[in-house]
Amino acid sequence: MADKIISFLRGVPADEVLQKIGGYIPALMAKVLEEFGIATLQYATPGLADFNGFHPLKKVLAEKYGVNNNPNERVICGNGGMEIITFLLRSLSPGVILTEEVTYDRFIEQVRICGHKPLGVEFNGSGLNIGQIEKFIKDHQVIALYQVVYHQNPSGRSTTAEDVREIARICSKNGVLYIVDIAYEELRYDGRENFKINLNHIDHRLTCLIGSFTKTFTAGAKCGYGILPRGVVQKLTPLIANSRLNPNYLTQALIHEAMRNSYYKCLLKKTCRFYGERMDEFNQAIGEFLPHAWTDVLTGGFFNFLRLPGVSDPRALTLAAKKRGVMIDAGTAGIPPNLLHKYYGQAPVRLTFPAVPNGDIYEGVEKLRAAWAEVRS
Repeated sequence: MADKIISFLRGVPADEVLQKIGGYIPALMAKVLEEFGIATLQYATPGLADFNGFHPLKKVLAEKYGVNNNPNERVICGNGGMEIITFLLRSLSPGVILTEEVTYDRFIEQVRICGHKPLGVEFNGSGLNIGQIEKFIKDHQVIALYQVVYHQNPSGRSTTAEDVREIARICSKNGVLYIVDIAYEELRYDGRENFKINLNHIDHRLTCLIGSFTKTFTAGAKCGYGILPRGVVQKLTPLIANSRLNPNYLTQALIHEAMRNSYYKCLLKKTCRFYGERMDEFNQAIGEFLPHAWTDVLTGGFFNFLRLPGVSDPRALTLAAKKRGVMIDAGTAGIPPNLLHKYYGQAPVRLTFPAVPNGDIYEGVEKLRAAWAEVRS
């Protein structure tokens, strides 16, 4: 085992970014306590907070995504986006959940825990194979479709606004819940901006937007949100109330304060610039050392997914990389069972780069190439 360890395993924020954000926390905390007093430290306060979150933050999010009526009827703020997704899955009767060809591995696990069956839809040039979605809905008892729209975990791909509108229409037409994970919406690093989803411009009758501040503010603050149909909120509220009583109001108040006083935009700009440098190094290293890997050039997010031809046992690749001091994820956990066959003989690898120091990214990818050469031979 090598003395130096380079880990591409955990999709966590960089400590350098958290240090910058941490410098703003005392001032934000002081403003929150000055305005709201101990209400943010208490259980739900009528008119300010309820089981589904801190009202001022829900109002800001409702305005951002085009919710025109009462935010408390459409917005849930909770302890992370995955918590809200889990509540959604728990609220559904057992059925088939469509996912992307490769997807967030913890989502696949929660689908199974909640008694559902995952079924993968293949990628095409602009996102998901829409014809295949329609066929699966026709042939199976599909109750929901889950998609990470921006800088997908783990592939790094983004879908188009046109595809999002079309999938929302198809899901609404067929009574299928469309769960749209937008956790990486604001994490684009190439100097351009992602398209914005506005619920006034798509069929939102069964569309659920699930976002998170975990990567943009702090993982420790642990705050996510859902912009949901009114009927879904009504169904989830008693489930939430009986599961955790209330979310972290103090965290939500801090984020609200950061958003309304431009702290959030300022920090986000610095964060994207910082991660952009690491993304550029990552793209360059992949292009130089793994030019024959099947992958996408990154424009943002936290993850990249490779297929390395000529490898029959992904575990052998993982061990060969570990021997050289490089920690990687074999990537199979995020592949729905019906599509695992596509990856036979092409080792799937999930890599993450934002928390890997500059220089280590380049060195780590070079060592991964050596590990690949070893197991291929």
